[in-house]
Amino acid sequence: MHKNTQLTIYSLLLLLIGAKSASAQQAGVERNIQSTLKNTFSYSIRSTIGTQTSANVSGNILANTEAILNLKSGGKITNRIGGANGNASAVFDARPNGSSVNLQGISGENIFLIDDGTSFKSSLNSDELNKASISTGQASALLIQSTSVNVESGSSSFISSFQKAF
Repeated sequence: MHKNTQLTIYSLLLLLIGAKSASAQQAGVERNIQSTLKNTFSYSIRSTIGTQTSANVSGNILANTEAILNLKSGGKITNRIGGANGNASAVFDARPNGSSVNLQGISGENIFLIDDGTSFKSSLNSDELNKASISTGQASALLIQSTSVNVESGSSSFISSFQKAF
């Protein structure tokens, strides 16, 4: 081979190798991943007091129900978190068949003072003239006080990813 031809082939090979390595350096991948995890815990205590009347009759029965509730001043509803020593805790036990929570240091106190004039009455009367028909009836008037504790625990996550190739 001629010396100039050898130099030209050698120069051409260097050019090709240089071009390949230059393009390899320019190619790349940029990745960006963001993740957020949020755990939540909330509880609520609800205390209610009230009256309820109900009646269910058929035939010649007449129902009369009445519930009157008068509360004295001085009653109170107190819900506390932290107990006597200021500590509170909630331990959740989650299993495939269900879950439970053990609360410590959460208390509620309900004092309802019932005043004079409070009364609960219910009565059933039948029409004496129509004794041939079958009649049934139920009537009630009562006071209901309930306290319920609702506990919720949950978590949410957000993942965002971005990938750019160049």
